Amino acid sequence: MYRALGEKPGQGGEVNLGYVGPATQRCHVMALSGRGLDRVSQEGFTMAENISAMSTATAEIDPAVPHVPRVLDYLLGGEANFESDRAAAAYAFANWPGEPGGLEGVRVDVREARGALRRIVTYMAEDCGIRQFLDIATGLPTVDNTHLTARAVAPGSRTVYVDNDPLVVAYSRQLLAAENGADGEQTVFLEGDFRDPQDVIGRASATLNFTEPVGIVLFGDAALPRGLHRPAPPVR
Repeated sequence: MYRALGEKPGQGGEVNLGYVGPATQRCHVMALSGRGLDRVSQEGFTMAENISAMSTATAEIDPAVPHVPRVLDYLLGGEANFESDRAAAAYAFANWPGEPGGLEGVRVDVREARGALRRIVTYMAEDCGIRQFLDIATGLPTVDNTHLTARAVAPGSRTVYVDNDPLVVAYSRQLLAAENGADGEQTVFLEGDFRDPQDVIGRASATLNFTEPVGIVLFGDAALPRGLHRPAPPVR
């Protein structure tokens, strides 16, 4: 999904986070027939820092280098981020236009976008009775993301997340393991690319029953794939 990594803030150079604003917050939702992680430890560390300290299998996750999905988590008010992500957000969005502007203005935009996602998933779960969700190119599964919203309506809902960023996949699996405990089979995170829909659906079928309705969520993604001039074919 996101592969733009910046230099470490405070060491010179430009922090390139990509664009996390209203222009990228496009929503595409299809239906196929067929409370968050905002926790802080007693020691005062964020969820991200606690997981990093406990993990022995994620050396590829560098807490000193900002990563766009973690920056987005920070802007949403989550705790799945590091100090480098928070510093990068403050640096990159200091001159965000509007009223309010700056970092607070960005927060308004991204939280409105997350509110739209929450309303979409709530509608599918509550009004349409959908209990299975396939969320493609999701970023981090935090702060009222699809599985949390669906479970608020129907606790037994199943969600498969898919992202093509290995850092996102590794980190998200840790976050879900810490959140789900023994309930982990209800929410699964796969590494995959929506440009290969047959592969995504084939592997998601280990968790989702495609003979029953499945809500497919593509939120803010169809306008972004690199090297794909026509996103419509894989979406269809």
